[in-house]
Amino acid sequence: MSRDKQEVLERLAAIEELTAAVIAGEKRYCTTCRELLVYRDAHSGYHPGVFCPNGCTAILMEMRPSGDKL
Repeated sequence: MSRDKQEVLERLAAIEELTAAVIAGEKRYCTTCRELLVYRDAHSGYHPGVFCPNGCTAILMEMRPSGDKL
């Protein structure tokens, strides 16, 4: 596997771990401004995802109805 591909996979794994932790209620902080990251679910009135209150970090999530197939 090329180094670039490995770096992308490692970064993706880190994003997935961060997202899962924030959704689970763990405190995680923005790497840029150190503000507490927040999770907004599909019913929040905002695009679902993990966000920094200052806008430094935005991990958008795609939500599908449970019966939908990829």
